[in-house]
Formats: sequence, structure tokens, C-alpha cells
Amino acid sequence: MKQKIVRSKLGKNITVVTDALPGVSSATIGFWMDRGSRDEKESDMGLSHLYEHMIFKGTKKRTPVDIAKTLERSGGSLNAFTGKEQVCLHARFVDEELDTACDLIRDVFENSLFDEVELEKERNVVLEEIRGCEDNPEEFVHDAIMECLWPDHPLGWPITGRVHHVKSFRRNDIVRMHDLMRSNRIVVAASGNISHDELCRQLKPLSLNTVSLPPRKLGKMKPPVRRSFVRSTQQANVSVAFRVPEFTNSDKYPLFVLNAILGDGMSSRLFQNIRERLGLAYSVYSFLEANSDSGVMGVFLGADPANVEPALKSLFEELNSIRSKGILKEEMEFAKTYLRGNVLIGLESTGNRMGQIARSELYRNKAENIELTLKKIDLVKPVDIVRVANKYLTDANMAICAAAPKMKGMEAVIKKSRFK
Repeated sequence: MKQKIVRSKLGKNITVVTDALPGVSSATIGFWMDRGSRDEKESDMGLSHLYEHMIFKGTKKRTPVDIAKTLERSGGSLNAFTGKEQVCLHARFVDEELDTACDLIRDVFENSLFDEVELEKERNVVLEEIRGCEDNPEEFVHDAIMECLWPDHPLGWPITGRVHHVKSFRRNDIVRMHDLMRSNRIVVAASGNISHDELCRQLKPLSLNTVSLPPRKLGKMKPPVRRSFVRSTQQANVSVAFRVPEFTNSDKYPLFVLNAILGDGMSSRLFQNIRERLGLAYSVYSFLEANSDSGVMGVFLGADPANVEPALKSLFEELNSIRSKGILKEEMEFAKTYLRGNVLIGLESTGNRMGQIARSELYRNKAENIELTLKKIDLVKPVDIVRVANKYLTDANMAICAAAPKMKGMEAVIKKSRFK
């Protein structure tokens, strides 16, 4: 599916970028505020996330129920998420509801009341979200590995914050966060059966503060650490992660291919060896994430505590094999074909297309056509895989985290696991 990307500015701080898809009957809009959890002070940990919840809790002309029903009455939806670097409002709707969707987004962004009664209720909802995450071993470990990879740094803090932080926030804190969101860059991205000019016309009433916030700085980083947590679970949940470069770094493309080969799918090395050949784990996969100035490549596995040591041994054997012996030509071609197909299938979703052009605009200051990304992936050579594996997958650059039932020797297993 070819992309027809159009980009324009609305004032100083708002960029509108669209990817028209005329053959569908719907559209998705993302309203991206370029400020997330990593931009918080430690005392504000979780405030961006609570703010995201509160923008749905009533405006001057809509109750919370009205907000929920505005698009749902015609089969659409309005939702939001908070990330490390952005808060995003996103609406999916049938194409004739564009004016309604834009009016709704403008209303919740500009006219939210942040009512104190609603704040007390939503505070409890967020506290339940935090507790739910702590009860889910996989989610718990994903948060914990970030803290191990980025010790005492906002990149490692949980997006939801901690219970004592959330309990401390008051209405004036939410209003203060709203002012910060309105002082920074906004990217509005849309895909589907949508007119760029009409979208710009609908959003023209939007107004932001004129003062822009300073750019992010990674700052001084402590080295990654290893930690183990005792949890009341039957399985051990383990993650190994490495610091990798930012979204715009050209090493991203060989890392895409490496991730596909290592653990992205049932045909990957880790799935075939740790699960299929050795039977040591049910869940095993790798992941790759990128920010404006940093990134993460990691592996997650869930296994019987007694199988953690052999599973980690198998993982390091695979990593060492790639670093020293490289990969086969057929393996490389398979990974590239897999990635291309995965991307093209994803482009059938207006939500995926919207997210792709939004992130490209946010990190590159231009909405890059996905075909260019695919061409760059196609240019990756086996020697590039070996180079990035040796550059980033090292002991000094590695964090390990495990959450497991109390078991003698588990902490020692985590601390001694390393490259040989």
C-alpha cells in the first residue's frame, strides 16, 4: 500500500501530517503531545499518566459519559496512552465523523475541568492499574528491567509512577502538567479516508502557549545493574536488556534485522532453541524500542525457576554465536522478508499508519515514507549484524532482572550470567 503523506504547520508549535487511504470508510487521528514520563521530576513521577486519565473526566460542555459516547455512538472510540516521551490522544471513527472527532479532541484538550471529585475517583483507578501491573509478572519485569538498565534516571522510572506519588498529586499539579503539555510541540497525525486540508481547517481553533520547553538531555548515566525480586509466582520471569541507540541512528536498521533473527516470532533462534528444541520456556521473545536519544533491545522469558540457568545459558550461546560467527545468508534474507511482510500487513491498519508517520515526524521532523525504511533494511549486510551485536550486546552494556519464587541460588544465577 503506497503512502501519500502530506505535511503542514498550524502556527509555531503544531504540525499536521496525514497519510490518505481513500479505499477505507474510517480514519484514525493521533494528537501527540511531545512530553512524557521521562520529562518529569522525581516528585512528579506518574503525573503525566494521571493527567492523561483526567482529560477524559469532563469539560465545560461534556460530562465524562458524554465524552465516552460521542464517537462510540457511531462505532468509533477515543482513547489515550502515556509513553516515555509523549502523551497521545487517539480517535478512530467512520469518515463522516471527522468534524465530531476534531471537536471532541479540541474540547478535551482545551476545556477539561480537572474536577477534584473526578480526580479522587481517577486516582483510585490509577492505583488499581499500578497494583494490576505489580500482580502481572511479565509487566512487573518489563518495568523492572528498565530501572535496571537506566538506574536512577527518568528513562527507568515506571510510567504510572508509584503509589505514594499518585496519592500525593492534587488538582493544581494536573493543571500545571496541562500547562506544560500546552507549552510544547504537538503533532497531529491521521490516516484513513481523510482530507488533509479539512483536518487542518477543523483544528485551526487550537491554541498553545508560546513558550517552548528546552530540549531533552540524556545526562550522565550510571551503568546497568542486575536485580532479582522474590515474587509469589510459579514461574520465574526474566529479562535481559541492552542500551542501543536512538530512533534516528542508522544502526537501527541492522538492529531491526538482528531482533527479527533473535526473537521476533516462532521461527526466531530463541523460540526454536529455548522453547522448541530444549523445552525450557513457554514464553520467550526479544524486543526493540527507540527514543529520541536512546533505545533498548531486550529479551524476555518465562520459565520454571530450575530452568532459568540453562535458558540463560542458551540465550548467551545464541548471542555469542551471532557476535563471533555471524549469520547465514539465508537467515538474513528470511528476516528481511519477514520484516517487509510484517510492515506491509501493518499498513492495512489506519492506526498503525498514523503511529508510523507520527513517530517519524516527532523524531525526524519529517514524515518518512515507510518504503524508505524498507529500502534501508534491505541494504543491511551480515557484517552489519555482527558489528552492532559486538558494539551493543556486551556485559558492560547489559542489565538483567528476574522475578521468581524464593529459590536458593537464583540471585547467583542472575549475577554470574554473562558473555564468555
